[in-house]
Amino acid sequence: MVFVPSAAERKQKYLNSLGNVPGAYKAGIERTTNWKDKALAGQNLYEQQMQNAAVLRRRAVALEKVSESDWKSRAATLGSTRIAEGMRNGAEKQAANYEPV
Repeated sequence: MVFVPSAAERKQKYLNSLGNVPGAYKAGIERTTNWKDKALAGQNLYEQQMQNAAVLRRRAVALEKVSESDWKSRAATLGSTRIAEGMRNGAEKQAANYEPV
């Protein structure tokens, strides 16, 4: 039988790992090479899967699991704390690409 830690223990280990996550994430990004070529090489498969009814149904199933109030709560609490930093980080790109109509 495989040992599975309790939910409380898994949660604590998850929380304890948060300090390492940014560095590990960045290291993973730095190790990555040719990401665009690899992504483009998979374009046909992506298009194929976007026509697969089972794949499309997974999206609907996932959406059904989230209530309007849960979505609003998470969007308001998480999104509102992240949006300004994201906009700040994207200001140069926005300025370079924005053209009035």
